[in-house]
Amino acid sequence: MLYLMFTLALISPGPDLILIIRSGSLNLKAGIWTALGICTGICFYLALVFFGLDRLFVSYPWLLTITRGLGALFLFYMGIKGLKSGHTEFDLTAKNRIEKSSPRYFLEGLSANILNPKALVFFVSLLTQFLDTQAGYQIIPMIVLVIISLTWFCGIALLCNTQVVRQTLQTHARALNLMTAWLLIAFAIFIVYSEIKSSLL
Repeated sequence: MLYLMFTLALISPGPDLILIIRSGSLNLKAGIWTALGICTGICFYLALVFFGLDRLFVSYPWLLTITRGLGALFLFYMGIKGLKSGHTEFDLTAKNRIEKSSPRYFLEGLSANILNPKALVFFVSLLTQFLDTQAGYQIIPMIVLVIISLTWFCGIALLCNTQVVRQTLQTHARALNLMTAWLLIAFAIFIVYSEIKSSLL
């Protein structure tokens, strides 16, 4: 059940998936580095659960609010950046498309995952129900979760780097960039709305 729930959460649409599609469509190296960044973020949350640090969010709810707020700001920033770039994010021939260094892709993936409220809620609220952190053998399921994550995100990067997918992304570059940018902004607005709504209850 743990692996099924984790896989369903992993493949559901969200900021991580949008980011891996964007970077993977540029080149395989960018996609792999982004995938490694995202999976490092997953390792961070698994470590929180394993060492029981997730209880801090229960004891100090304001930490959760701050983390969600930072996540919303990051997603909003990514969305605005996408709107400003026009069609160049997916345009593989655009002369003004700036190539980033490998660490930049890694940090982008890491930031996107750590500041992803969906990841925060899943690991803190749901994963703790399936893992007994007092049992040493639970390190094995955690390693399996990391392997599942690496397989999924690296697979998406490989898929986006195939000629057929790259040509499709190139053909619909502007529409795809606008769609992903607005989706990121929508995620950010939804997070802020949910936070305001919960604080009023």
